[in-house]
Amino acid sequence: MRRPLSLDPRRTALILVDLQEEQRHDVHYVVEGFETVLANAQKILQAARKRRLLVVHAAYRRDFGVVPPRPLEHVSADGRPAFSDKDSPLTGAA
Repeated sequence: MRRPLSLDPRRTALILVDLQEEQRHDVHYVVEGFETVLANAQKILQAARKRRLLVVHAAYRRDFGVVPPRPLEHVSADGRPAFSDKDSPLTGAA
């Protein structure tokens, strides 16, 4: 049985994490059903904006110049981060 959900907009935020192009295009990190994930996220985002809720977008980005590779972290053949490289257009960050 569904029941209405009531949220206080003064104490509610929508946080969207890691909706990056890597999950659509990078063969190592493709997420099955990612188009559905994005469509659902868009619906929730539109509803949050309509209600003027705080919206936060977060994406993980790696910069080996700031934090060197960790043990067992994937590194590409050229020594760059294998996932969420700060310079990759697939991270979706500007």
